[in-house]
Amino acid sequence: MAESVLITSVYAIDGALAGSAAGATAAFITTPLDVIRTRHVLFEGGMRPALSDTIHSIHKAGGMAGFWRGVMPRTVYMGLGGALYLGTYGYCSQMMMRYLS
Repeated sequence: MAESVLITSVYAIDGALAGSAAGATAAFITTPLDVIRTRHVLFEGGMRPALSDTIHSIHKAGGMAGFWRGVMPRTVYMGLGGALYLGTYGYCSQMMMRYLS
């Protein structure tokens, strides 16, 4: 029979590392979708083209690499944001646990 484990606190460094890894991974994986969405929304001109036309124009202009434009800044930005967010949560959680006990 498995024993249940009660976790009473989240360490700030653990939260920061988990947040950084999660944010960076999500940003890296979703970059092509973000590039497509951004180009589609920021289309200048008359009527907005179909989504398939936006995808085709990105591929035509930059090949497969065109879908990965800006991957490093986005990955770093989201990694830092995740670290700050969950690191702060972990720190505040520690402070509340000390205050309440």
